[in-house]
Amino acid sequence: GNRAAQMIASLRRLVKALLGRPGAFWRVLYLPTLRHRVFGDPIDLVFYALSSGKDRVTFIQLGAHDHESGDALTPFILSDNWSGLLVEPNPAVFERLNRRCAGKQHLRLVNAAISNVTGVQPFYSFEDGDDLPPGIDQLGSLTRDMIQRHIRAWPELAHRLVTTSIQCITFGE
Repeated sequence: GNRAAQMIASLRRLVKALLGRPGAFWRVLYLPTLRHRVFGDPIDLVFYALSSGKDRVTFIQLGAHDHESGDALTPFILSDNWSGLLVEPNPAVFERLNRRCAGKQHLRLVNAAISNVTGVQPFYSFEDGDDLPPGIDQLGSLTRDMIQRHIRAWPELAHRLVTTSIQCITFGE
């Protein structure tokens, strides 16, 4: 009730103060304690505790996306004490990830999908476009049936389906 209204009022003041300074806005929004208070997502605090408690954190992120779209790992991955492997199968999204992480020597980027077989396979996703619902570029699969489920939810996406041949690797590689 009242606590939620106070939090919303505080967030509105913060957003108004940061409007016109998008970089500052996202730096504040990425603060793990703020995200936990606002969204109630304990994963932020887990990452924060992990980052604070260790000199170096090593990770693998499958489906890394572009690290600009609300990924809870972003503020940690872009810091120097986290190093690891970011795997993103979608070539268009991988380009954005590559630009975002350019010069980050502690990160290794791989444009591939993890599969049970090595080689080139079809990857199903949706073409980019500003008219698409937010987050649609995060949807992709090696299984056409999986993408068809999303089309049932958003029938207007049927004509936006694209198939790309992508490299697949196994965990053994």
